[in-house]
Amino acid sequence: MAKLPQFDGIEYLVRRRHPDGCLSLPAVDSSSRLSPAQRGAKALADTYRAELRALPTSELQRLVDDERAVEADEARQKAVADETARPFNRPDARADFKYWAKASYWTVEEAVALSLGRDPRFASWDYLKTLAATSPFAVEYAAKRELVMRAKTMGQLWDQTSPSTFLAWADRMRFAMPVELVEAVTALGIQICDWRTLYEQQKTFTDQAREELAKERAAHAAALQDHSESLAKSRDQQAELTEGYKRLLDKKDAVLAERDEQIARCQARIGELEAAATTIAEKSLGTKERDSLLRMVGGMAVGGYGLTPTEGRHRQTKEIADDLERAGVPIDVDTVRKYLAEAKQLLPGEEPSKD
Repeated sequence: MAKLPQFDGIEYLVRRRHPDGCLSLPAVDSSSRLSPAQRGAKALADTYRAELRALPTSELQRLVDDERAVEADEARQKAVADETARPFNRPDARADFKYWAKASYWTVEEAVALSLGRDPRFASWDYLKTLAATSPFAVEYAAKRELVMRAKTMGQLWDQTSPSTFLAWADRMRFAMPVELVEAVTALGIQICDWRTLYEQQKTFTDQAREELAKERAAHAAALQDHSESLAKSRDQQAELTEGYKRLLDKKDAVLAERDEQIARCQARIGELEAAATTIAEKSLGTKERDSLLRMVGGMAVGGYGLTPTEGRHRQTKEIADDLERAGVPIDVDTVRKYLAEAKQLLPGEEPSKD
């Protein structure tokens, strides 16, 4: 079996101080193969090597320990610099929480990246898994991804999970999420409700009610059995027991009906919240697009027809309508005047004078 070379403290110190002087060349006529700079570096290395050999063992060991500490510190600094320079640690890799809060769903990897405050486009698993042995961020990402993947396997999450559902799961599992992201989702009017927990609580309540009913039913059945033996002697007692049994059945039906009603209310509420969130997002987007279109119309009227925003009525109105008709897009003058008036409200300048 091959043996590993033993550590040579002197050569370690020489290589650290004079790396250019530690050359591996054939022993025969090696000096003739060195450049002047290499010979100078080699001479310095040889001189330092001789000085080290003259030192006591304790002093030599102290120098080795000090140099190893310096080398370790350099390695730590390099690791920090390398981590800082990676794409997911650049300033532009920070997640825009308001944007991602509007997404209809998050994938598993998007949710993990957002939980660490990163834009998912800069922190993909395909890239990070290659850094799992060297990057602290990649290690943390891998650990959180493992938890999410296990939750997906058990049906708690899916490949495409709505933000409110994922945040509810994260809150239940103490899975850290940025406060800004939670606030951004809540600001859209989306209720972060753990429907799974509510369902499980309702199911537990129903199961307990069923157990109690079963116990009471068994007790009454036993009582019926006992009293059936004396049916001939006490018909009144039998009628009372039968009525009690009917009440139990009615109670069971009422409990089950209440459960079904609560589940239906929960499902209806989910539909209302999702519809409200979609309507809010669509209305907000339509207003922004219309304002942008009006600014564009106003800008073209100023630049192309010499429109002055501060004037009340404009001679350019008919000119624009005529040009549109010649282009095969006829629009009447009143319509042109209406949209120019709206566009002026969005252009910079003084209030237009009124005739």
